[in-house]
Amino acid sequence: MTAKRTAWIALAFAAVIAGVTSYSHALVVVQAADGRPWWSYGQPALTDLVVLGASSAILDRLRAGGRVPPLPLVSLVAAVGMTMTFNLAVSDPAAVPKWVVNGWTAVAFMAALESALGIARRHKAEPEPADVPAGPPDIQADMVWLLGRHSQRKVAEVTGAPRSRIAKLAAPPRPVTVSLNGDGSHAS
Repeated sequence: MTAKRTAWIALAFAAVIAGVTSYSHALVVVQAADGRPWWSYGQPALTDLVVLGASSAILDRLRAGGRVPPLPLVSLVAAVGMTMTFNLAVSDPAAVPKWVVNGWTAVAFMAALESALGIARRHKAEPEPADVPAGPPDIQADMVWLLGRHSQRKVAEVTGAPRSRIAKLAAPPRPVTVSLNGDGSHAS
């Protein structure tokens, strides 16, 4: 088993155990604030769902080569903060103000919504798979495209190709002339 797979398995088990524990602690705090209405059994799951959504949005952006998106990061920190609040307050659940417990519902919804919308916005900006040409890449066309947007020197630095080769690629193609009556080298 690879180290990467071991790490993901360990994370999965830790997430399940932490999720069950934080849910049970949050349930005690939520029910101390609001009693036992039917929705009190769903509200404690919000913290873990926000952690899951924000983590997914962050991983999605990082896998695409981007930077950590700020709003999902704030959502993740807020959800972990609420989880810590519920976990620490389980010994004295009445210590958490009711407005914090009740206000968290709206904050959790907005955080989860922003994480989902961020992923949707990024994927909408990407080309559809049908827009990507099938078959092998056209290196010449790609270099022309690249040279149309960057200097020859920069392209040479990035690709490691000699500047003379880059200059040849950047030069406009020479026109092809075809003689309609041949090249005139034969006698009639």
